[in-house]
Amino acid sequence: MHNKENKFDYGESVRISCKAPSKYHPSEIGFICGMIDIDSKEAAIAYDCLGSDWLYTVELLNGNSLQIPENLLETDPDRLKFTIDDRVLIKEGLSSSYHPSEVLTVIGYHQISEESLAKEFNLKKGDFIYILRSLDGEEVLIPEVFIDRECESM
Repeated sequence: MHNKENKFDYGESVRISCKAPSKYHPSEIGFICGMIDIDSKEAAIAYDCLGSDWLYTVELLNGNSLQIPENLLETDPDRLKFTIDDRVLIKEGLSSSYHPSEVLTVIGYHQISEESLAKEFNLKKGDFIYILRSLDGEEVLIPEVFIDRECESM
């Protein structure tokens, strides 16, 4: 309808505007898992998407998903540094269980929302923990603070 360039991409972490109607779960965090290009006024009306060119499917941290117009989404200031299929280098000097100095692949992530899980990994609520796969296929949970940087594709 107006600018057809979408603001968000698949897997991106977003915050729902605090001004959004309650049915959209204002101020909650979620991840983009789908998007629809709103190409007509009829579609905008049908999807309650007036004022937006895109409708996003957002998966909330509790696992529920909903469709939200683009103008009700904001960039999450605490967004993920790494997403699925990124190859990352683990910091040196860690316990061998964390695969220090190895390159691992991101296969999932979780934002800490429970105090017990935060304590288990010596983190705080809101921090991210990543599910990574090593070259030998082992899957490990590694807090974001232990990841040095993203690596170029090999």
